[in-house]
Amino acid sequence: MASSNTTFDYNSHLFAQGVNSAELFQTDPEFRQKVNVLLPEAYQIPEPSKRPDYGEYRVVYAIVSDIDGDLELPFFSKLSLKNARRRMEGFGYKVAISKIGVADDIRKRQIIRKKINKA
Repeated sequence: MASSNTTFDYNSHLFAQGVNSAELFQTDPEFRQKVNVLLPEAYQIPEPSKRPDYGEYRVVYAIVSDIDGDLELPFFSKLSLKNARRRMEGFGYKVAISKIGVADDIRKRQIIRKKINKA
């Protein structure tokens, strides 16, 4: 799941999507079969009708941020992310959180664009 560090509602929605997808992947063979069709052959589930070993899967919440330093989220986004992580770990998944920095040239374009829009 990739997210842009913007608003609480948007982040919380994406965190919930991760939980819902992880739960469906665990409990619904039809969902696994439909997902399997969309995956490249190298990533397909060998037997989608059987429950996979969830310890073999890692869910990564990758959050894009143009702020230097450690990942910072609004309080309720942090709380939603913590709860999403706890639920998925309860299902047996490995969960990781990663910050994706914004390249300097993209950051500069964003600043210029903001200045133009304010004018």
